[in-house]
Amino acid sequence: MREDPNNLWYRINQIDLLLDMRKAHEALQVATTLIDYAADSSGGVGASRTGCCAACIVIRTRSAAMSALLLDPRYAWAWNGKGMSLFALERYDEALACYEQATTLAPGDPWFWYNYGEALMRMGDIEGAKRRYRSALQADPPTSGKQGAVE
Repeated sequence: MREDPNNLWYRINQIDLLLDMRKAHEALQVATTLIDYAADSSGGVGASRTGCCAACIVIRTRSAAMSALLLDPRYAWAWNGKGMSLFALERYDEALACYEQATTLAPGDPWFWYNYGEALMRMGDIEGAKRRYRSALQADPPTSGKQGAVE
């Protein structure tokens, strides 16, 4: 089966690969083509303008996170941002590794724990997710207000 270069997900995967290769400029050029196709009334990539815009947001978030990590690999917010973009791409194993790094670097941030729990929940690890949600509540009890949902 041959890949279709006019398919939205083909282009998103191409962008993701370029970002992995640290070729952010080329990735942004491909992302621009997504917007151009979305503007075409025929929907050249088989996706809506909303879908293309959402894909571009994920790509830009991941690109920014990767750039920040190149400058400072101890920047927990960048690890969390990279995890969020991987989560949006349904690459949960990779997102988990990012959230683990973020929580190691900044264990007091409840959002890192919450995102970690969300990824575990999506992968079906309910008990692991509950542990991360509890860590989020311990880090900052007033911000969540969802203690009952953890149980």
